[in-house]
Amino acid sequence: MQRTDPRSGRQLWRRMRPRASTLLQNLLSRLWVLLANALARVFQPGWRSLKARGLASALAVAGLSSFTTLATAPLNAVHAQAAAVKGAPQVVHGQATLNQVGKERIITNSNGAIINWQQFNIDRGELTRFVQQNAQSQVLNRVVGVDPSVILGTLQSNGRVFLVNPNGIVFGAGSQVDVAGLVASTLRLSNDDFLNHRMRFTDTPGAGAIKNEGNIRTALGGEVLLVAPRVENSGLIFAPEGKILLAAGRSVEVADIDKPSIRVEISNSSEEAVNLGTLMAKHISIYGGLVQNTGRIQATSAVLGENGKVILRGKAKVELTPASVITATGSGGTTGGDIDISAENALGINGGGEVIVQGVLSTKPTLDGKNLYSTSVTDS
Repeated sequence: MQRTDPRSGRQLWRRMRPRASTLLQNLLSRLWVLLANALARVFQPGWRSLKARGLASALAVAGLSSFTTLATAPLNAVHAQAAAVKGAPQVVHGQATLNQVGKERIITNSNGAIINWQQFNIDRGELTRFVQQNAQSQVLNRVVGVDPSVILGTLQSNGRVFLVNPNGIVFGAGSQVDVAGLVASTLRLSNDDFLNHRMRFTDTPGAGAIKNEGNIRTALGGEVLLVAPRVENSGLIFAPEGKILLAAGRSVEVADIDKPSIRVEISNSSEEAVNLGTLMAKHISIYGGLVQNTGRIQATSAVLGENGKVILRGKAKVELTPASVITATGSGGTTGGDIDISAENALGINGGGEVIVQGVLSTKPTLDGKNLYSTSVTDS
């Protein structure tokens, strides 16, 4: 019987050990990725949950350092890792860094950054802040998942924030938005148009509505644009010395908010723009198939020589209910402003539609800090 030399077995093991070690490491790596995916499906978007971060830290101690790296490293530097974790935000243009501490999510972005999110929500008590270069800097947040965006907490930025979600956008009661400017839409805005500063929103089948029940405020001279097939405001939108546009349609192209030549494609009167709350800015425009105001629209400017302006354009109908209050003044309240209301008829002739005016409509200047309201309407 032939005997095996023990030394040959040891030599064989020494030769095979590096390969076996590599195979084992690969197996463990695959197991960690599967576990990370499972956690990401439970805790998303963007690892907002403190519990998820705690579990991720525990895994990092065990060897999965890449999972926690995603939460704090530059997003565009970890695309390969992020792709393996469902729900991870991905930067598709520019740079952005996300840092999550408890209920605060801080994103520092370059001007023109574009971030794709599976979900974009802010729960009550949570804060999301975009830190940008200046008030002219802007960031596009595009939701590519299937859920609407629900903002219940606080959104802040020293720059302009774009949020595009075809599934719908809700700023809930108690929410606070404090930014240099805000553009929210459920219609499509291409990356190319965004990067070239073109406000061209195109038709998106099944696009949801936008509803604001909270407080949206901009810096001095800021702009707020809410664009969707249906837009409703029952909260406060305040853009001091700035501009507000509510546009309800299938496609919207804005060259200049100040001009009535904004192109809004409207297919029927179900595309409604409704104000039940308060709109305050220098220039305020509302476009839709049906435009209705039951709240307060106050267009004013404290700048000498500048007048407040209100434009209401309905494809079929503009209705001002008895509770409606619309005022336009200028030059610190010493001069009157402009109010322009019109609707088209069935042939598309401007001014031939239905305009129902009730409530208060005034372009008179302010005296002693009090508005002199008038309910009379003069046809020109």
